[in-house]
Amino acid sequence: MSDDNTEAQQRNPLHGLTLEAILTELVAHFGWADLGQRIQINSFNADPSIASSLKFLRKTPWAREKVEGLFLFMRREQARATKVAATPPREVLVAPFGSWASPVTTDLIVGETIRLGQLAVLDGDIFWTEGRPQEQGRNVLVWCSADGRLQDLTPAPLNVRSRVHEYGGGAFAVGRRAGFFTNDADQQLWRIRGGEEPQALTHEPGKRHADAVIDAHHKRLVCVREDHSASSGEAVTTIVGVKLSNGASTVLVSGHDFFSTPRISPDGQQLAWLSWDHPNMPWDGTELWLADVLADGSLGTPLKVAGSTSESIFQPSWSPQGSCTSSPTAAAGGTCTACVAGRCSPCTRWRPSSACRSGRSVCRPMASTRAGASSARTWTRAVPCSR
Repeated sequence: MSDDNTEAQQRNPLHGLTLEAILTELVAHFGWADLGQRIQINSFNADPSIASSLKFLRKTPWAREKVEGLFLFMRREQARATKVAATPPREVLVAPFGSWASPVTTDLIVGETIRLGQLAVLDGDIFWTEGRPQEQGRNVLVWCSADGRLQDLTPAPLNVRSRVHEYGGGAFAVGRRAGFFTNDADQQLWRIRGGEEPQALTHEPGKRHADAVIDAHHKRLVCVREDHSASSGEAVTTIVGVKLSNGASTVLVSGHDFFSTPRISPDGQQLAWLSWDHPNMPWDGTELWLADVLADGSLGTPLKVAGSTSESIFQPSWSPQGSCTSSPTAAAGGTCTACVAGRCSPCTRWRPSSACRSGRSVCRPMASTRAGASSARTWTRAVPCSR
């Protein structure tokens, strides 16, 4: 065994502990009933014993991981309780208001708090990002399988975060064969495959990537790219296609100061996206665009279907049936737009409700349903929804 492996083993909090010792200590601390509630496996709940539980845990890696995790949690809580018990009572200090040192530190409040970020679902699997203060704020891509197994997909020092538009955008996308993410250090797109180490897909210094979606029909990613490579002037933002074979990029959409949220229809034949320009912020005014994806991967003539400099459109998405919908802000007269087979019409009417807070109207959506046979491709207004 190498010196590095030996040192790593010595740093492992479970080093020198057998599974039997771990389980015995857990049973002594929690008891079988509480242990069976915390980790719901049959060997903890049906006629439990150390021997039968060990037999199951040695054959079931995910259950063993849960047992070891609970053991480490128990040890941390015991250590914290011991430290508190050994701390002498604080001497009462009388001082002017605001001049004393508070025992409530920022590290005490958020030091072990995990921040949950972007979420994605693929079949029965769930993916999300976790911001971990104990790792200097590193964002980790986490996978939860349909049967409840948890796994970190991005090892340190990789950090899943985009800095497009400075405040970022979508930082990962997942498919059935691979996943992709933006790494904070270089802002390049990286690829994850089962059984392989993550690898950089793009190699474009000075360029940032965000909001990637997988275009399986053309074997590429479609994403927002922000080009900071020029020595002076403002960054140039475009929507690009990135080949999965070699990471080469092709500009698909340009001409506005900002772009976000490219979304491909389920059949791969249309692309929707948002754009806006200075001096607007995205909550001031954005525009929703739609274009056909041609056989060679380029786009047809874009059609603006909603939004303006005074109306903010957000969250464009496609239904499984291939209709594109988007939501407006609470601007007076704003409409939710539905586009089916290239035809766009209002699908939701917004109106101010009687509930107002701080002088601002709260808007409630009118629900929408598709009318008639699917071939009709029309939408109709339905009854109001409750908030």
